[in-house]
Formats: sequence, C-alpha cells, structure tokens
Amino acid sequence: MDFARTLIVGLVILAAMFILLGGFAPEEKGYRFGLERNITYEEEKPKLEGEFFVGSRDVTDFDHIYLNEGNSFDVSYAYEDKVFIEEKDIEVRHGLTEYKYKELAFTIPREDLPDMKNPYLEIKVSNTNLYGELRIFLNGEEVFSDFIQPRATEMIELNRSLLKEENTLRIEPTSSGWRFWASDVYQINYIRVGGKVLGLIQESYTFSLDREQYRNFQQGRLILNSERTRGEGELSIMLNGKEIFKGIPEPYQWIDFRDVPMFSENIITFLTGKDTSYHINKAELVIFWEREAHSEVRKTITTSSYDYSRLPGSITFKVNKIYGTPGPLNIKIIDSLGREHKLVVEGIIKEGGTVTVPITKDDLTVGTNTVVFSVSGRGGYSLYDFRVNY
Repeated sequence: MDFARTLIVGLVILAAMFILLGGFAPEEKGYRFGLERNITYEEEKPKLEGEFFVGSRDVTDFDHIYLNEGNSFDVSYAYEDKVFIEEKDIEVRHGLTEYKYKELAFTIPREDLPDMKNPYLEIKVSNTNLYGELRIFLNGEEVFSDFIQPRATEMIELNRSLLKEENTLRIEPTSSGWRFWASDVYQINYIRVGGKVLGLIQESYTFSLDREQYRNFQQGRLILNSERTRGEGELSIMLNGKEIFKGIPEPYQWIDFRDVPMFSENIITFLTGKDTSYHINKAELVIFWEREAHSEVRKTITTSSYDYSRLPGSITFKVNKIYGTPGPLNIKIIDSLGREHKLVVEGIIKEGGTVTVPITKDDLTVGTNTVVFSVSGRGGYSLYDFRVNY
C-alpha cells in the first residue's frame, strides 16, 4: 500500500514538471538555436554529389563561401621590413698588382623615403685572408671600415639622411700593407640594404563558382565580423576589381552587392589606410543565383539481361530542397525500343525524404533506357542520389 502511494505521488510530480517545462523539446533535423533562444535558422547543407535540378527558371538558389576556410585574418597598413637591394657572391681584392672593388646602384621608391625607419646594411663574409679591413661607402660616405671574420655577419645601422631615391654602394678592401706579395681578399656571401617602411598588408582570397552560378548571378552578401585594432583608417573591400565597401564597418555587418562581374574564378581583397589595422574574425560570402530552366531532365540507364531477370525493382532518389511552388514531379521511362512508360511516384515528396518509384519488366527493356523527370509550375526540385535497384 505504501509503495502504491509513493508511486502515485512520483507520477504526479513528474507530470507537473512536464507541464511546467513545456514537455520534451523535439530535436528537429536541419535547425539549431541562434544567439537568442527564440531564433532558429537553417543549417548550411553540404554540396551533394550527383545533384540535379528539375524545374522552371523562376527559382533563386544560394551558396555559402567561407573566406580563409572560416578562420580569422588581419588587414593592416603598418611598418614592415623591406629590402632595397641584395647582391650575392661578391669578391673584392686589393694588392700591389691588383685592385678589384664592387659598386652597386639601387633605387628606393619615393613613397618609402618620408616614413622610413631603422635603415640598415647587412653583410655576410664567407671567406677572407684578413690581410686588411673591408670598407663600405654609401653615396660617397664611409659607413663601415673594419675586419670581418670568415662566416661572420655584420649589421650596420645607417643614417637615414644618407639615403636618397638613387643610391650607390661601394665595397672595397684596404691594401694588404707589408704583405705586398699577396692581396687583401674578401669573399662576400651577400650584402643587402633595407629598412622599415609603411606598407599595405592586404589579404586576398579566391573562390570558384560553377557555370550556372556566375552566369545567372543575381546578388551577393558579405557577412563580416570585424574589429579595428589600430588607427583611424577605413576598411576597403574589392571584389573582382570593383569596390563593394569602403568605410568603418560595424562589428557585425552585412554588405550587399549586385553590379559586380562574376567569373568561374573570383578574387576578393581587403585593404586599409595608413597606420590602421583590422582583425577579421569571420568573413562569409553568400552568393544568390537563378537556377537555369530544366523542366525536363534525362538519366540514361543500361539494363543487362541479368538485371532484367531480377525485376521487379525500383528507382530511388533523395530530395535535397523544394523551390517555389512546383507542380507534380512526373517520371517516365523511354525504353530501348522508343516506347514510353509512365511511372507512379509513391508517397509524398518532401525535403530530406527518399522517393521510391516501382519498376517492372513492363517498364523497360534489356539495353539502354532513359528515365525522364519533368515538372511544371513556378518552382522545382533539387534531387540527388539517383539509383536503379534491380
């Protein structure tokens, strides 16, 4: 008796909790909760092998493209190292009977000069007999005079005022002195002049569209999650050479574009102004295009004598998506003798479902048969995984 009372009380409590909590929440395939509890949105469906579309042209489809594979990236206009000249495998000599020096000319772009910082000269000696010093002149001014050991590297800070647009570098050894029978020799692995200049660190990404997508492109949307991490400059975004955005983006912003030429291979570029950096947490493109008219689609099947002997069987396919308001999906087989056989679709056609169409020996022949899908109305069906089951 006590057990029965306890059981009844437990059931009453369980029922009360069920009512208060709103029952058991169903897990619906294809949807998940967004940031707000009362908002759901459809999961992206992956591209399907063997997908085909049957329907009218009055259908708009879309695809997601995640730039940098969905990873974050940076866009900045900041100081970066730049090498203005680098020369390798140089040999200079100075002795009683020979004098071999090296003179190099190099140019610094005019736009790099005003904001240049930390100019330097770097030299690495591969071998030397150390019979004298090595001297280096920049635009006629001596910037180095000393011994350099074999396999040693020297980093020389340069005075910014010595550098111009057009520059000359001269490398020469001193005399071997009292060792008149031999020359002072330096074999130089490399010598380079560089510095820090303001430069644009832009990010570019390519993405591909199939023929139908770029030929029937309607509009696009760039979904941007970004933050400015330094400076006051704007962010510019170019798509196939055309600017689709210039300004200071909101942390979460949609950028719509229409009048942009689209191709099979496309490039989108992010860049910014001087001394400014942006961190792009995520950038996603959504491409909208119009499905081409395929009011009739044909699939060829080859039936062997063995296949034919195993009938009855079925044709099956899966439904990825239904667009607009299409009419009934009609299916027929044209056998190898040219005769038409209408087939009956079993069940209701719905997204995510599998459609089964029975076939018998009366519907096809040994040899090549053609399955014809057709539809009317303003819409269509995206189908995939077409199979013939004998």
